[in-house]
Amino acid sequence: MFVSKLRPTDSFGVVTFNDQGQVIVKGSKKSEIDIENVFALVDSIKTSGGTTLSSGFKTGQLVL
Repeated sequence: MFVSKLRPTDSFGVVTFNDQGQVIVKGSKKSEIDIENVFALVDSIKTSGGTTLSSGFKTGQLVL
């Protein structure tokens, strides 16, 4: 996964969306993130609902 290629000062976060956005990993510097936990969280994401892309964008903007 590309997360392992980030520099310690790079920021990273994960937002999923269907009809609503949901923060999976709050935006943080790589040095502050437990990478193994991120991999586990990403692996646990399941598809569901619709594809309201704006929900994901709006949620992502709130956590930066």
